[in-house]
Amino acid sequence: MTHPKSTAHRVRLPRVEEINDAARGRWRELLSTHAGFNPDHLDGRGHPCPFCGEGDDRFNADRKTFETTGKCHCNICGFHGTGIDAVMQAGGVDLNEARRLLGETLNLVPAGAATVPSPRPPADRAEPAKRASPPKYATADEAAAALAAKMGGPPSVRYVYADENGDLLGEVLRWDRPDGGKDIRQTARGRTTWECRAMTAPRPLYRLPDVAEDPDETVFVVEGEKAADSLASVGVTATTSPGGSNAFRKADWTPLAGRDVTIWPDADEPGAKYAAGVAEALTALTPPATVRILDPAALWDGDGDPPPGWDAADFVEAADAVEPETLKARVLAAAEAAPPFVPRGDTRNPLDAGENGGFGNRPGGFVPFPLEALPEPVRGYVGATAGVIGCEPALVAGPLLAALASAIGNSRRLRLNNSYSEPAIVWCAGVCESGQRKSPALDAALAEAHRRQKTERKRWRDDHAEWERERARWEVEHARWKKKGEGDPPPEPPEPTLRSYLVDDTTIEALRDILDANPRGVLAATEELAGWFGMLDKYNAGKGGGDAAKWLSMHGGRPVRIDRRTGTPKFIYIPRASVSLCGTVQPGTLKRLLTAEHLESGLVARWLFVWPPARPLRWREGDVPTAVRDRLGAVVQALYDLKMVPDRDNDPEPVVVPLTAEAKRAYIEFFNENGAAMADARGEVAASFSKAAAYAARFALIVHLVREAAGDPTLEHPAGRDGDRDPGAVDAASVAAAVTMAEWFKRETTRVLAMLREDEGETARRELAEWIASHRGGSVTARDLAKARRHLYGGDSGEAEQALRGLSQHGYGRFEFRPPGPRGGRPTEDFVLHDPAGGDAPDAPVPLPETPVPQAARPVSGNARGNDDSAAAVVLVGGRGIDDEAIDDEATGDDGEGVGEWSA
Repeated sequence: MTHPKSTAHRVRLPRVEEINDAARGRWRELLSTHAGFNPDHLDGRGHPCPFCGEGDDRFNADRKTFETTGKCHCNICGFHGTGIDAVMQAGGVDLNEARRLLGETLNLVPAGAATVPSPRPPADRAEPAKRASPPKYATADEAAAALAAKMGGPPSVRYVYADENGDLLGEVLRWDRPDGGKDIRQTARGRTTWECRAMTAPRPLYRLPDVAEDPDETVFVVEGEKAADSLASVGVTATTSPGGSNAFRKADWTPLAGRDVTIWPDADEPGAKYAAGVAEALTALTPPATVRILDPAALWDGDGDPPPGWDAADFVEAADAVEPETLKARVLAAAEAAPPFVPRGDTRNPLDAGENGGFGNRPGGFVPFPLEALPEPVRGYVGATAGVIGCEPALVAGPLLAALASAIGNSRRLRLNNSYSEPAIVWCAGVCESGQRKSPALDAALAEAHRRQKTERKRWRDDHAEWERERARWEVEHARWKKKGEGDPPPEPPEPTLRSYLVDDTTIEALRDILDANPRGVLAATEELAGWFGMLDKYNAGKGGGDAAKWLSMHGGRPVRIDRRTGTPKFIYIPRASVSLCGTVQPGTLKRLLTAEHLESGLVARWLFVWPPARPLRWREGDVPTAVRDRLGAVVQALYDLKMVPDRDNDPEPVVVPLTAEAKRAYIEFFNENGAAMADARGEVAASFSKAAAYAARFALIVHLVREAAGDPTLEHPAGRDGDRDPGAVDAASVAAAVTMAEWFKRETTRVLAMLREDEGETARRELAEWIASHRGGSVTARDLAKARRHLYGGDSGEAEQALRGLSQHGYGRFEFRPPGPRGGRPTEDFVLHDPAGGDAPDAPVPLPETPVPQAARPVSGNARGNDDSAAAVVLVGGRGIDDEAIDDEATGDDGEGVGEWSA
């Protein structure tokens, strides 16, 4: 029997020189297999270090000896060794195990065979000595001094990393080289001493005490400490991960769980990879962070795209003439405009969430408006305005779509087939409690209409003054003619008319004469829509049925006859009554006015509703950049200048715009899918779905004409020089954007209609769930809830827990136990919403092109522990183009106008 320690039947391990001889020319394969190296990074050029993850070009394979010994090194973490050393360090194994692994791969040792160490090599062929542990230092300053001696001078800046309590954990030191490059080193705190090495993973985030200070603040993740300090200098909460863009996996991202996070990457390919990787990490947290990735071009001011590497520090440094509060507002506005991040592999669309798409058995939760579906410059204006005001962008986008529709008015219609066309008419209501910034949002949406009306009023006053002078002369000439009694009387000068663009009285009586004098139509906007919805009581009582029928016709741009009680003529006939409507109303008022009977009426189904969850009210500084307002103003004025054309009776009629063949196929696909969904719906939801197809067509016309007015070079078929004869055609990109908005409004209106039917208990539960989603990232403890909403629970954790139990019983979420932390203590019970966002972000629409807008920015000086120079420039938005497609005869042929409202 063999003794257990006997070496009989065991195989000798190969010596180092034997491994090197057999591995000649195969080290790429071996290090890829046993050390996890990227074989493409073993080409002798600079690459990120596979050990420390630092830098982009500080690790390389030795050009002279790599093929024979696998030798490579890193100038940051200090690794310098052979391929065998790399296998030992990567796998955490000793020399014998590394020799066994490599020996098996090189067929020097049978796989799985028992081995014994090889005889000790001669003194002149000794095994490589183990690397000595790094020196220890008593303080961070001593460790930094040791690095300074090695680097030939003090660092340009020292960035301090601390935990949430401010206790120091490590430092990142930077040396700026004369050639414009930089060298980066780290120091790390051990249990009692400091070492010149990278901080141990998971590494802390930069400026962590600032991040932890206010859990309701949006956190910006940038690349590099300099960029984070620059944003912090203008009041923006910012952080980064240590070790460069390739080391983000080694960072501890858990402090951002449940937070609202915007990632601002550098303007280059590594920056895009960093942003995507960090976004995946953040959305995988429990609870997940709400993540947006900011396109650097959204804040770039120069021609074309930002230069490679352009970042937040460059943006701030260039803005030396702008107040920090203004810069902060601008950055937050750009973040608001960025689309939500959808985790990789998640293909769910919240617009298809159905009645279980959100909080348990409730209607789907609120989804942010898809800003990417708006064409520039509308997109930039809505995002910037919402950021400055501090409101949900949909509160600006909804009434602005109505204002744009009214600017187009009866000048254009979209032909869908030979029988039907759709007008540019939009009705949208913002539903908000007081203090949710709905009035400033409405004012911003109507700013250009007010400007147009003000200009028209000035023109009319000048013309009227001239008319009065002409009339005075005419009266003299007329009196002279009467006295003589010879010849024809002098023609009386016609009194100039005041064109109406905007009215705030939504009664039929007020609109009657205005529509008669304004064949293009008008925008009716009011801060309080209670009067309009109150009209439904007359309708249902049989007292105002005529008015309701007229509103139904006006939504479709169809003929309306309005009788007069006095005056001449006895009635007014309007061939194409076009009235876009927008305004605001408080939830309680709307609930009181819209009973179940009202909700089933056809009028309510024609409204688009926006009812975002309440946001915490915060002080805001800054203003929408003048260039952003001016770009929108130029487009709106161009829409107002679109002309109607004379029909066969010389009366004005719209110019009909067709669809391209591809656009028509896309629209038909949506129309059929929406029709199938409508067949499964009931009541007011089915009625709302039936209007979604009409609104998709109307939005497509608006998007097309905005792109045309903005000079979008990617527009497939813009109008020719004679827009009346060659009106162009709406392309597939405009239809795709329109469908995205129609789907969003369909979902949001369905959600609002469901909320209008809630009882008091259902409303309280929904509002609590929305508060948890928007203020706590989707999870909360009873203690935190009682403290934060003291006005409801009086600080009593028991009452708060009872409210959370009610949410759990009604399917909004569940309770989860969180184990004690490193310091011990009791486990914590968290209430976690099933789906705080009501589904994931919508599929990204086809992005529409943007034009850069000038904007200023401000420099920053100083850093955490040293001086640092800042850098470059600023502002607004870039996108990708759309391939040109041919337009076939079917899309552009003259098949007649067709009048009517097309709905399923």
